[in-house]
Amino acid sequence: MIYAIAIDDEPLALDLIRRFANRNEFIKLLDCFTNLDQAIQFLQCNHVDLIFLDVQMPDCNGIRFYKKYATGKMVIFTTAHTQYAIDGFEVQAADYLLKPIKYDRFNKACERAQLLFVANQSGADNDNRVLTVRSEYSLINITLASITYMETMDDYIRIHVLDGRPIITLSSMRKMFRRLPEDEFIRIHRSYIVAFHKISSYRGTSIEVGGRTLPIGISYQKKVRLLLNNR
Repeated sequence: MIYAIAIDDEPLALDLIRRFANRNEFIKLLDCFTNLDQAIQFLQCNHVDLIFLDVQMPDCNGIRFYKKYATGKMVIFTTAHTQYAIDGFEVQAADYLLKPIKYDRFNKACERAQLLFVANQSGADNDNRVLTVRSEYSLINITLASITYMETMDDYIRIHVLDGRPIITLSSMRKMFRRLPEDEFIRIHRSYIVAFHKISSYRGTSIEVGGRTLPIGISYQKKVRLLLNNR
C-alpha cells in the first residue's frame, strides 16, 4: 500500500483527487491540505510515500516546497500550466498531471508511482537494485547489475544491458551519472559511462566493455587510470 497526501490551494481539486484515489486499490490517501504549514507538520509526524502536489500556489511554488520539505518522497505534480513540466521531471517526479485531471490519466500516474515504489522497496537488496527511467512513455526498471555501458544520443541516452535491447531515455550524461553508484560506474568520455565490473580490458586510451571498444576522453584519462589501478 502506498500512503499519500494531496496539497493544493483549490478545495475542488483536492475533492477530485480524493474521489479518484478512493477508486485506486494501491493508493491510500491519508489527508488533503490547502494549508502548507499543516502539510509540513503532517509530513514531519507521519509516514508518507507519495504527494500529489500543486505546482502553482499563492504562498509557495510546489517544486520549491518539494525540494525543501519532501525530497526523497515520490511526488506527482498537478497544475494547469504546462510550462512547469520540465521542472517537475528535473526533480524526478513520478508524473505530471495537467488540470483538469481525468481519471484514466490519474490512474496511469498512480501506476507509475507504484513502479517506483516497488523499485525503491527492492533497492534494499543490492542484487535487485534498479535504475528507473522513462522510455517510450513508460517507466522501466533496469537492474544495475545488468548495465554494461551508456552512451549519449544528442538529448537522449542509450543504456546497454546484458542479454537485451538497449533502452533509450531522455536525460543528460551529467544527470544520469549523479544517479549511479560512484563505486560501480565511471565516466570515461563526454559520451560514455561504463560499469566497472563489466570492463573486460583497459589499454590506456580505450576500454573494452560489452563487446565494444570505447575511447577514453583525454580529460578523463588520468582519473580513469587512477580509479582502475586502485580497484
